[in-house]
Amino acid sequence: MELSQAAQAFLAGADTFYSGCTQPFGGFCPEFGGGTVYLYVVLSLRDGFVVFNRKRVFAMLFLSPKQVQWWENRLKFTFDGKEYLHFVHQTNCGWPPYRMTERSVEMALADAWLSRHESDRDVMEIGAVTPYYWPARIADVVDPTDQHSGVSIRKSMFDISFYGKKILSISTFEHIGTGEYSLESKPDASALAVRKLLLEAQSFLVTIPTGYNRNLDRFIADNWKAFEGVSVGCLRRSAGARDNAWHQVSIDELRDVPYTKAANGLIVLQRP
Repeated sequence: MELSQAAQAFLAGADTFYSGCTQPFGGFCPEFGGGTVYLYVVLSLRDGFVVFNRKRVFAMLFLSPKQVQWWENRLKFTFDGKEYLHFVHQTNCGWPPYRMTERSVEMALADAWLSRHESDRDVMEIGAVTPYYWPARIADVVDPTDQHSGVSIRKSMFDISFYGKKILSISTFEHIGTGEYSLESKPDASALAVRKLLLEAQSFLVTIPTGYNRNLDRFIADNWKAFEGVSVGCLRRSAGARDNAWHQVSIDELRDVPYTKAANGLIVLQRP
């Protein structure tokens, strides 16, 4: 990536230079503004890092030596044979010193998926998640209750057609029908939501934490082999892992995995 003169001048004065990522950082953070963010960590007498957005210095923050070490040892996970860097953000994604949850894995997968469909006008998100990380990255965001300004369609997904759409949904389907957010409780609604997705959507990426909605867990476990043209992948957090280490497993290995303060298992539904 070509650096601006200002960036080159700053780096020329640094003792050493360390690239914290081999790919776009992918993270939106309030300090940085929007857009694709490239992260480079600068190790100098003033430990810190510079963030480049496109071809100019967008922001500079300073980190403690401990935080710099954290960036150097940033976790990766492998899914379907591809290696991903954990997504990092202040909202549940481990931006030091905040906690890291399953969202760091989900957003890494979502970023890769969206990168393939960035120019498509038929992308629709079910459940307002990306507005909290990438404001305005998706134009059509469906959520009946979330008051975020990025929500463009405040309706139930059952009142929206998925035909011809590319659907992204992150940690949303497990909430459907549970009676949360002052919505009606319908135990079979989450399974009906999956059926609608399979029937109507052209393509999709849907992540579902396991252990939260056991009705949905059982439905997927009992029927996933019949999901036509759909890849069903599973990730599990290493037992007792404080560092949010995830690895791919079979769906049988997610049975009875508990949902604690955060997810310990994820089901990833994909239709190319």
